[in-house]
Amino acid sequence: MVSCGELALNYDLHRYDKTVQTKIEYAQTTIGNLPIPEAPAYVLAYSWYTCDKVIDVCSARGYHYIGAMKTNRIIIRRAYVSQ
Repeated sequence: MVSCGELALNYDLHRYDKTVQTKIEYAQTTIGNLPIPEAPAYVLAYSWYTCDKVIDVCSARGYHYIGAMKTNRIIIRRAYVSQ
């Protein structure tokens, strides 16, 4: 879903095929195809997707990531330097 103010739209809707790509790869591709935001924008995700690969692609595209984190996860964050 993509939303702005009162408007919410389906951005991407298709059947997931695990023989083609993993859920993490699918999330990376979908986020990578989102338009670059002009104002603060957020990706809200389920805990399955909270990992460094998804957080990195969100950050690279200019999105803030919000997601639950399971207690068995370890994520090492690197500082991003604007260029």
